[in-house]
Amino acid sequence: MTERYCQSCGRLIHEVADCGRETDGSINENYCDRCYCEGKFTEPELTRWQMIARIIPLWMEEKQVPYRQALIDANYFLSGLRRWQTRRMWT
Repeated sequence: MTERYCQSCGRLIHEVADCGRETDGSINENYCDRCYCEGKFTEPELTRWQMIARIIPLWMEEKQVPYRQALIDANYFLSGLRRWQTRRMWT
C-alpha cells in the first residue's frame, strides 16, 4: 500500500490495517481507523478548530516551533485535507 495521509487528522496511513472501514467492512483508504469506522466519522461533530487544537501541542513538540507557528502550520495543513476543505474554520 502506498503511504498516504488520513484526510481528517493527517495521520500517516502505513498499511491497510490503519485504514477506516465502511459499513460492509470494505476499506476506505482516505481516512484512518481512528477517524472513520463503519461508514462514518468517529467524531462527526468535531470541528476543524478542535482538530487544530489537538495538533498544535504535537507539532510544537515534534517540530520545535512556538504556539503561533504550530497554529499557522496546522491550519494550513488541515485546509488541504478532504474533510476540512471549507473556508469556515468552525465547521
